[in-house]
Amino acid sequence: MKHILIVDGGPRRAMNTAALCDAFAEGARAASPEIEVERRRRSRSRGSTR
Repeated sequence: MKHILIVDGGPRRAMNTAALCDAFAEGARAASPEIEVERRRRSRSRGSTR
């Protein structure tokens, strides 16, 4: 059995990166029940200051 770790480093919870990670995890669970999704978001935004 394989263990798969998916690391989501996208800054927003409800955007493309999170959706892609969730879809990948859902599909991978069909092959292996050991799927872990780790969310790594920065606590402070470093976006544009305009």
